[in-house]
Order: sequence, then C-alpha cells, then structure tokens
Amino acid sequence: MPDHAENGIRTFPVIIQGGDTRLAALGRAGDEFVLVLAQDAARKEETDSGNGILTSLSVLVSEDPFPGLTMDGRQMIWVKNYSENAGLLEQLEQARVLRPTGSTIPQGLVRLPMAVVVPDESEMAHRCALDGCERFESVETAPRFKRCSLCKRRYYCSTEHQHAHWARHKKDCKDLTAGRYTQVEQRRRAQDELPAPARVEELAEGS
Repeated sequence: MPDHAENGIRTFPVIIQGGDTRLAALGRAGDEFVLVLAQDAARKEETDSGNGILTSLSVLVSEDPFPGLTMDGRQMIWVKNYSENAGLLEQLEQARVLRPTGSTIPQGLVRLPMAVVVPDESEMAHRCALDGCERFESVETAPRFKRCSLCKRRYYCSTEHQHAHWARHKKDCKDLTAGRYTQVEQRRRAQDELPAPARVEELAEGS
C-alpha cells in the first residue's frame, strides 16, 4: 500500500519487468508523468543517468495529448500499457496512483487506456525544469523544490536554476497558467529544443 515520506512524497512498491520489486514514486517531468525510484541511493545504483526514471507512464497522443481534468481538478492521461509497462497499470491502480476511466484510444497496434492521476502535486516527485539538470525530488529532498508561483507547473531544485530558466519559461508560463498545455507542447516541438516524444506506433512495433 502507498506510504508517505517525511517530505510528503508518496511511495509504493512496484514489480518491474523481470520480477524485481522497487520502492517508487510518481514523478512529473514538465507535463510528462513517469515512474521514478523513490530513494537517492537506489537511483545512483540502478540507473545509468542517476535520475531514477524506471519508465514513462504518459503518452502524448496526437489527437488528444492532454485529456483534461476531472471535476475535482485531477489530471487525466493516456497511459503506456505495453512493452516494459505490461501489467503496470493494474499495480498502480491497486496502489491508488492511477485510476482507469474505462476510456481507450487506438494508436497503431495498441489501445491506450485513459487514467486519472490520483496523487496531489505535493505527493509527486518533480523534476527540475532547467534544461540539462535532470534532477528529481526524492524521499530525502528537504526542502522540496521551488515551483513557479504563477503557473505552478514548473519546479526547480534551486533559485539559481529558476532564474536561469526564466528566459525560456516566460514564453510558456501564461499558457500553462491558463491550462493550455497543448500549445506549450506544440511550441516545444516546433522549436525542437527537446526530442519529440516517440510515436506510439513505433514503440508498439518495437515491443
């Protein structure tokens, strides 16, 4: 069952591909949801980059990249449920991390389920938004990362990184504040500042 670290991050055990159980947290990197190792020591030992990412959970579907919010303000996402994520949604539903809505959308060779993100913002492990930082909050992070006081959608591991990112973030801040996440994602792809997410069809064919 889920638990909470002293800093508020919600943790839960997951069985990853291969049968190993890991203590994980729901992470958010910008507008992407991922599963991350909860502890710093495990991140350094078990991931090449040290950022602790176990797998990506959300998929930005071209027709409907951001399905919207529930009546109580919780975000809904399309969930990657194939390849290394096979069986993961069921675990996350049992851990009360994701709640499937029953809706699906066809994408190439797969159907992606829609799910509600259950944890609150304060219960997630957020990644620093500065390009190249890659650092996620962990159960040891104290104090927690700072976040933009306007959009409340971008987090920073330090004041220096927040200031360094402002020149880029100010272009997106207004849209994020208004919930126009699709416009922000389209701008990101058009600027080609980061690799565009892999097409679902390509991922499914390679699974």
